[in-house]
Amino acid sequence: MAIADNHITGSPTHADDYDEMIDALDEIIEYGLLKSVGDGRIKDNKKAKVRTEYMKEVRNAVKEKRNILKQQRLEEYADVIAELEESGVISE
Repeated sequence: MAIADNHITGSPTHADDYDEMIDALDEIIEYGLLKSVGDGRIKDNKKAKVRTEYMKEVRNAVKEKRNILKQQRLEEYADVIAELEESGVISE
């Protein structure tokens, strides 16, 4: 997986990759909220469309963060199940 200044490519290969992706999404969410409803809000009614676009980006980033967290948990659960199977606590 690679994180460039403007996008994330590839699939996470280890837990740190998930953390990097989540950190990047947190920054996007924070900035988008600042520009849409925070102190840095775009107040000009003529630029309302830009404010709306920031709100959409926040929504998309939150949705993606939820998906990444879900995937991260599923992989953690799969690791725990594999360890339990290897130790003989549960069988396939």
